[in-house]
Amino acid sequence: MWRGGDHHDSFDARDDRESSRGGSSAIPDEKVMRFDQLLKRIETERTKMSAGTSSVNSRTSSPSLNTIGTPTRPTRRHVDRSPNEAGAYDFAKRASQLRMSVDNVPTRTGTPTLRPSVRDVSPRSVGSRGSRRHTPRKDMSPLRNSGSRGNSRSRSPSTRSTHSYSHNRGASPANNDMDFKFQVDKFHSSLVSAHDTISLLEKDVRNLKRRVEEKDDCILSLEQRNKVLSESVAESRSAVLKKEEEKTKLLAEKSKEIREARQECDKYKHQAAGMDKISSECESTVNDLKAERTQMERTIREKNSMIDSLRSETHRLTEELADGSIVRSQVKEKDKTISSLQNEIQRLNEELAEGAFAKTKAVKSDELIKRLEEELGAAKSDQAAASKVIIDLELRIKEIGDKHAHELLAANNRESSIAETKSVGEVTSTKATEHFKAKAAHLEDELDRTILENEELNGKIKTAEKRVRQIERSAVEKDEEIARLEDSIRDRERELKSQIDQKQSELDRQRARIEKYDLGCSKEQETVALLEQAIEDLEKAHNDNNDEISRLTSENQVLTSTLAEAEEYMKRYSGDMAELSTLKGMVSDLQSMNSDLVQKVKGSGEEILELKGKNTELETKIEGFSKSQVDESRLKTYERRIDELEDLLSEKHNVIAALQDDLSSTHRDTSRLSESKQRSKERLAEVEDSASRLSESKQRVLSLEEKIISKNDTILKLKDQIAELSKTKERLAEVEDSLAASEATACKLRSQLDEQLADDRLQREIDALLGQKCALEDSICILKNKVSKEAQSNKENTVQLEELRTLCENKDREAKTFVDTISNLEGTVDRLEKKSDLLKENERKAWERVKELEEFMNHLESRRGKEAEQLASDAGDAELLREQLSVVKAKLSTRDEELVESRKGIAEAQKMIYRLMETVQELRKRERSRSATTE
Repeated sequence: MWRGGDHHDSFDARDDRESSRGGSSAIPDEKVMRFDQLLKRIETERTKMSAGTSSVNSRTSSPSLNTIGTPTRPTRRHVDRSPNEAGAYDFAKRASQLRMSVDNVPTRTGTPTLRPSVRDVSPRSVGSRGSRRHTPRKDMSPLRNSGSRGNSRSRSPSTRSTHSYSHNRGASPANNDMDFKFQVDKFHSSLVSAHDTISLLEKDVRNLKRRVEEKDDCILSLEQRNKVLSESVAESRSAVLKKEEEKTKLLAEKSKEIREARQECDKYKHQAAGMDKISSECESTVNDLKAERTQMERTIREKNSMIDSLRSETHRLTEELADGSIVRSQVKEKDKTISSLQNEIQRLNEELAEGAFAKTKAVKSDELIKRLEEELGAAKSDQAAASKVIIDLELRIKEIGDKHAHELLAANNRESSIAETKSVGEVTSTKATEHFKAKAAHLEDELDRTILENEELNGKIKTAEKRVRQIERSAVEKDEEIARLEDSIRDRERELKSQIDQKQSELDRQRARIEKYDLGCSKEQETVALLEQAIEDLEKAHNDNNDEISRLTSENQVLTSTLAEAEEYMKRYSGDMAELSTLKGMVSDLQSMNSDLVQKVKGSGEEILELKGKNTELETKIEGFSKSQVDESRLKTYERRIDELEDLLSEKHNVIAALQDDLSSTHRDTSRLSESKQRSKERLAEVEDSASRLSESKQRVLSLEEKIISKNDTILKLKDQIAELSKTKERLAEVEDSLAASEATACKLRSQLDEQLADDRLQREIDALLGQKCALEDSICILKNKVSKEAQSNKENTVQLEELRTLCENKDREAKTFVDTISNLEGTVDRLEKKSDLLKENERKAWERVKELEEFMNHLESRRGKEAEQLASDAGDAELLREQLSVVKAKLSTRDEELVESRKGIAEAQKMIYRLMETVQELRKRERSRSATTE
């Protein structure tokens, strides 16, 4: 015996247990085991359904009714399919689940099929319960007419419909048998198509599991990538901290160098101030020497005026010597002038001595050199004037001596003339002679004295000449020394001026370098600030990426939960499809039972009519024979038979009511099935939304991967990300393959659903033959509306598919462009690394040179203290210092050039960094535009 209700109870309990276990477990192995069990159950259900269809065919072929219309023996349907044993509640539940699963299967055109509700197709659709038209219709059943003619009580619309159906079946039993066989064949074909749909659904479930596993792999790869990114961010932060420490160290060292350079500049400034003081002192000494020269010129002019006055006095003396009375006074005055001249000569000697002492001082100090020169010039002029005066005096003395000799000769002549003229006047002559003798003696004495004085003056003149010669020699030597000192002073002044100019140029260079360094420091600070901002932006982007990854992981978890629900739904759908086959068998059984019951009701109606006729006959007999005596026993038997017939009628009416309740329950089940179909449609829409969300999440993940790839700076990570992009391309190809497979499965499911719709239409046509034209018209209108909606949805689906294809092509193009940009970025990164290495080498060389220069400057400073003491005597050291200064200047110039080159390299690196930042921003904008277009 085949017991469908027991099987359904066991299946329901097992489905409940598996759903309770499947909701809690999320391990792929358990899912696979459960899926294998589900496949085994489907196989067993197929075998049972095939056995059930064979038994139905055998029953339809074997006649089992007698001529009256009642069954000869209780069939399998009547014995096994009672309402209590079949489990009406489970049947309704399974019917609703089946309705949901069938409605949500996509058709060939890409939209879910719109099955007409069983309420519109059922025989009770014209009645009062669940009918679309509220106006009563005239029933054409013969049973109703016969009942009305026999004054029998009226029946419900269901009974009318069943009577009409039974009348039609009684009218043409051969046609009904053929229709039933055709219906069984159609049912068998629908079962085969249902099995095919179940196999396709199993394939879809496997594909979904594979996609879930791929998504789990994607999530794991994303987590690993997140870990790698966090490690890279930590490494970048540590590198940034190290660079900041190095930068602080470099800034400290550069600040020290700047301080030292400033100290050196201050030293140079002090030295320049000292040199300025020395130059001012030299200028003051030069001015003093010029003033002294003017004073000496004045003294020379005064002495020339004195010489002129002496010459005028000599002329006057010569004129007075003509007179003899004034000779002695003139001689005395000459003696005075000679003594004055001697005093002047002594003073000049003293001045010459003082000049020699000043010259000895001028060797030590440069201030008295010009003064000595002026004094020497004045002494020379004085010597020349004195020598001229002495020569003039000697000439004058000789002239005076000659004049005295002439006068003596004239006096002798006069004495002879006087002796001759003594006779003229002896008295006057004696007096005149005495007077002349006295004068002559006096003149002789004066002449002797003047001769002695002349001899002394000649000796003094010789000594003075010797001293003058010595003084001239010493003056020539001193002139030579003065010239040498002047040359040395000029050289020294030139050297000092050149040193001052060099130090001033060095100060200017140092100032320019300091200003450039300050500008470089400001630019470096700006770059550091920009880099810090960029690092903060990267950290923010990393945090945003982490948030998005966490959100995507949560969405993936939700989607996995929805996929688990979808798996459970597919399991239930497979079970419901099996139950649908059993339900269809039960519906066919119910239809056969309905036909049997209609025949039984027809036979019972005839019996009731016969009993009513007999009852009327008995009443007439009782009325006719009321006066006669009737046997009480016969009356009692008649009453018993009447009660039995009434009990049979009540039982028949109860059976009819039960059948009507069953039909109403089936209508309710069909309504529940329609509701379950709508719910399944909603669930399928949710699943499609979840799939779209998955695609969007994939796109977001890809965009996040692209953002992360653009933000990473190292080569290894970029290569890893390129490999990941290739993997994503493969995944996109797999997704496209899965989409193609899903489209193929959808087409197959649509074809199957179209076949099922064809079967339903046949059933509806079979039921429409019973007079349900109004329901057909309403259903046709509804179907037209639904078909228009389906066409619109199909157009929208085709448009969406085309958009998805274009998006996939755009993604491939963008991935290619992104790979090209990544290769370009790798080349730029290699170039930047090479440039950074070259800059590091240049900086190292510059620091080594700076250290060498610092050591050299320290050595120079140590030597400078020693050389400051030996500046006056050591000229060779000055030349060495000049050479060393030239070497230092050359090194400083090379260092400046290297610093300029390093700054140029740093500027180029900054430009490259800015370009990279601009490319990152452009990529971000492109991704935002893509996300906006996709949304």
